[in-house]
Amino acid sequence: MTDSVFGWLFTILFAFIVAFISGWTAAHQEVATECARQGGFYVNDKDFDCSVRRIEGEVK
Repeated sequence: MTDSVFGWLFTILFAFIVAFISGWTAAHQEVATECARQGGFYVNDKDFDCSVRRIEGEVK
């Protein structure tokens, strides 16, 4: 019985970690896409403007 409980807990924990990483990646990709396309994005009633920052010494 203990083995099956730990197996289920491991499965649930693994699924949670995979779902969290997938959601985090999708959200960041969506923000990056909106910034590249439209120069900004919105969340509820707030609008955010995007800009590119250059790193000092960076060669383009």
